[in-house]
Amino acid sequence: MRIVVLTCLFTLSCASTSIAKNLTTVDFVDLEQYQGKWNQLAAIPASFQKDCVGNTTAEYSLLPKDQIKVINSCQLSNGKIKATEGRARINPDFNDSAKLEVTFVKLLSWIWPFGGDYWVTYINDNYTTVIVGHPKYDYGWILSRNQTLSLDEYAKLKKVLTERGYDSCEFVMSN
Repeated sequence: MRIVVLTCLFTLSCASTSIAKNLTTVDFVDLEQYQGKWNQLAAIPASFQKDCVGNTTAEYSLLPKDQIKVINSCQLSNGKIKATEGRARINPDFNDSAKLEVTFVKLLSWIWPFGGDYWVTYINDNYTTVIVGHPKYDYGWILSRNQTLSLDEYAKLKKVLTERGYDSCEFVMSN
């Protein structure tokens, strides 16, 4: 029953009343504090996640040379876990810790021209809840250190999504 209630939170009043025209980011992300495991609570459905049915997580760990190891994983319908490793870095075009670039393409080394934007548009003070987006609003994720949030926290995140220019109804609750 709780999942149904939370799903409705993001599907009621879906007329887009977006405020922002350009995706804004937080002023600074402490990458030391950001590293660790995050649970996906909601996302704009992405083609590369189409076979995921639940338990979607992202784990980040700092590496030398200002890179971040990224492990994305999820559970498939057959119960198996699918995991993909990538690399992230501060996007050199912006030199801003809230504007990262992520690639999952590797030959002899990581291929950055195939990377995508990963912008931290909201993070709470204790680094337990984050909204990550794409400047063209193609993607978006609500991630948390916890597997669930209170209804009040979801309502706050819905407001933040609207302020950042997202239509919160595009976000689908994760299992």
